[in-house]
Amino acid sequence: MHKSGYKSHSIHRTTQAEDDIFQEQHGTESLAKLNLANADRPDDGYVAELIVAVDPTKTAAGVGMGGPPASRM
Repeated sequence: MHKSGYKSHSIHRTTQAEDDIFQEQHGTESLAKLNLANADRPDDGYVAELIVAVDPTKTAAGVGMGGPPASRM
């Protein structure tokens, strides 16, 4: 894979430490853990691990067909 285009890119890339939205949304606590799919073949890609909490006592709110709520029409 040829990556020279990225090396010559001159704009500043915002780091996670500089990203106010990432910080305000507790980004470090919500990142996927990435592992190589095959340690011997990095080009095979990654497997992401996510831990999600679910409250089984909650009931989902009804969802319409989209668009603004009726009170805004």
